[in-house]
Amino acid sequence: MQLSIPRRLRSVLACALLAGTASCTIHANGVHYDPHAYSYLDDIGPTTLAEYEDESGATAKFSIAEQKRRFPTGKNALQTAIIVARESVQEIPFLGLSVRPVDTERAAEFGLEPWRGVLISKVEANSAAAEAGLRRTDLLMTINGTPLVSDAQFSELVSGTLAPGDNVVFEVSRLTSEFMREGLVAPVVVGSRTIEETEADRVKLDLNEALVHRAGIGVATVPADLALEIYGSEEAAALIAAVVTGSSAYHAGFRTGDRIRRVNDIPVTTAAEIREIVDQGSERLVLEVDGALGPHSGVIAVSENALEKSGFEIPIVVDYEARPEHKSLSVLDFIFQFGLNKRTDYHLSNTREVKSSKSLSILPLGMFEFKRTPTRSTNRIFWFISWSSRR
Repeated sequence: MQLSIPRRLRSVLACALLAGTASCTIHANGVHYDPHAYSYLDDIGPTTLAEYEDESGATAKFSIAEQKRRFPTGKNALQTAIIVARESVQEIPFLGLSVRPVDTERAAEFGLEPWRGVLISKVEANSAAAEAGLRRTDLLMTINGTPLVSDAQFSELVSGTLAPGDNVVFEVSRLTSEFMREGLVAPVVVGSRTIEETEADRVKLDLNEALVHRAGIGVATVPADLALEIYGSEEAAALIAAVVTGSSAYHAGFRTGDRIRRVNDIPVTTAAEIREIVDQGSERLVLEVDGALGPHSGVIAVSENALEKSGFEIPIVVDYEARPEHKSLSVLDFIFQFGLNKRTDYHLSNTREVKSSKSLSILPLGMFEFKRTPTRSTNRIFWFISWSSRR
């Protein structure tokens, strides 16, 4: 527990100095403040929109980029993005050897002619090169009759002209003594290696800021060509790309990744259509959605500012603060915290269930304390009696 006198004194002093401004006023029953609304858009819910494998065996994955922004920004347009990742598995030619160029320095060291052939520096066990009898320090002179001059050229020939299962012939110069080499012909059956390749694109989408402030959801319009890949539909899609923690939308079970199909029983495909319904004066939005969490419907209360932060304070007696993601109440919280402190914080949720942490302390120095989180309950009485359990 912490003493709260410094915070109290700062609040009272600040309000006294700012009396008469838009953010703080003095009333007969004490100090009242209504600071500007600030909140966060959080990544709430499954971020993967779709994932499938095409006829070639490549996997396409569509997901929402992490979204965390402070509101109101007042400067930049709000954006989110859909990450399109395509993963493919390929069989590539593999010989199982590494080579080095015969540059002037290495040619002098081994007594060779510069830039004629490539020198084997490593042969992997059980590889095609090992089965063909190739060895470390062998000098590869040609591959299928093509003279070798550098390691880069060798790599280009292998990757660009060979395929798994091909039969190739190397002309090899092998060291037989300290000063002697002999020429050999080494037939090799090209092996294979499986590699995974990933290509990722970032498609930026604008969030409708009005819907964030009035309904607590960041809605983006997915263009028709991208919606076709994600949903198999040839029309645009209205996507919930962010949800304000603790807002009406959050409590109604809406999460990032939901596709909005109908609002107030009206089919919608764009954020603009939803904005139009709100502008017509609707005080509530009945949303029907589907997505990774399955179909869902619920009601969102529309307000002038869903992100509003409000509260009041009567020095020493009571202090209350409320915003979508956090609520706190203190009564007679002075010097030794004689009184009551209650706090609720809402957390990210990957399900449609609400997740929150709650704490309550009563009487001096928290003689009774009770805390609840999504995973644990903790209780304390008379300072020295405590117990906890998993939830």
